[in-house]
Amino acid sequence: MPRELDAEVAVIGSATVGSMLMWQLARRGVQAIGFERHAPGHDRGAVGGETRLFRMAYAEGAQYGELLRQAVRYWRELEVESETALLVQCGGLAIGELSGAYIDQLLVERADGGRPIEVFDRRAAHDHYPNNLLRGGEVAVLDRQAGFLRCEPAVIAAAETAEQHGATLLRHTRVDEVLERGRPRRDPRRQCGVAGARRGCCAPDRGPGGCCRRPGGRTSRPGACR
Repeated sequence: MPRELDAEVAVIGSATVGSMLMWQLARRGVQAIGFERHAPGHDRGAVGGETRLFRMAYAEGAQYGELLRQAVRYWRELEVESETALLVQCGGLAIGELSGAYIDQLLVERADGGRPIEVFDRRAAHDHYPNNLLRGGEVAVLDRQAGFLRCEPAVIAAAETAEQHGATLLRHTRVDEVLERGRPRRDPRRQCGVAGARRGCCAPDRGPGGCCRRPGGRTSRPGACR
């Protein structure tokens, strides 16, 4: 059955990154079309599973601070638009040796004013969190803004909200390759390939314009990848 495939941006894959990209594009009025080999929220990618840990105290580096703050804002906006509870900030404990590299980096960031955390020694941790038994030399670092994200519902919410904003998502649509054809009028001006955990081959950087060839020799626009 013929389908309208005009778009400004083609998004290849609609999992963790692709679904959020489509949502952001569509809510800004950008005409977007997505190709998904399975369906949003499937169990064949890195996002599979009920939840993922979310932390604001990030020992990996202070450069993530602004990114994390923006993430919280966008999760909350998606919750409002989709009417779905996604991010639960219930607090989280990091337990380790005081002299260990991970705990040390968390304390360095606190000293630099980067993260609001609390530190409990062995006795204080036992009083506040008796189910977590610390060994000698260990401390517990509380990140009150940590919690968990309902990852599969988040992907589904982003994809469906993108569609509500006018995006087109082709589910269960596998595309074999990207073919350059200059810039035909009906081709998208941009293509965006979003890597999946089990993706085979891809050619996302073919430049503007293109078409995709589906299994069986049928060709349609716009470009995408397997």
